[in-house]
Amino acid sequence: MGSPIDWFMQRTDRYSKRLIKDIMDRDLPEYILDMIEAKEQPEEGKTAGCLKLLMCKGQPIIWGMQESLKKRLAGEPEEPEDNDSYFNKKILFKHLPSLEDFRNHSASCEVKYHEECPKNATTGSYL
Repeated sequence: MGSPIDWFMQRTDRYSKRLIKDIMDRDLPEYILDMIEAKEQPEEGKTAGCLKLLMCKGQPIIWGMQESLKKRLAGEPEEPEDNDSYFNKKILFKHLPSLEDFRNHSASCEVKYHEECPKNATTGSYL
């Protein structure tokens, strides 16, 4: 039967192929950040620092999903799952970065956006 991703990947029209190419671009999160910044109006006090911080922190998740899709597009077989339950935690975390990698990336985002989103400090420091 297949999943919606499988159905989409089977489409051969130009638009679908371009969309897959855009989705697979490693700089996709940066392009999204650029779009957010283009909508800001700092002179009117309309900034989106916290949204940019969230997008920055989400980059490793996007990269993991891109890696998963890359393997699928290359036709690599899926690893068999141990558990057939509807909500399998291993599947959910399979393509995510390690907690240490995620924390390191998150810390760099905090440094980059701490002035634009000062309310995010939970530890009392930004570094």
